[in-house]
Amino acid sequence: MAKQVKKSQRTEVLRYMKTHKGGITNAIAYEKFGVSRMGSVISDLRKQGWLIDTVMVESTTRYGNPVRYGRYFYRGYEDV
Repeated sequence: MAKQVKKSQRTEVLRYMKTHKGGITNAIAYEKFGVSRMGSVISDLRKQGWLIDTVMVESTTRYGNPVRYGRYFYRGYEDV
């Protein structure tokens, strides 16, 4: 039986951003990969040289309250 390789949250988030043009949000990252500190994951990826853009989105909660959140997009890689 083949050994299953555990992927890091950073790897999963980066892969998701590369394959989903709509980017990733905190909610998606938590639901799919259990990421509870998305800012930390994005910071680590940037330190590794990945180019990630952040777009702030304004919306409302299900109760009608205003909210802002980040949507992160993969842009490429540069040598650090």
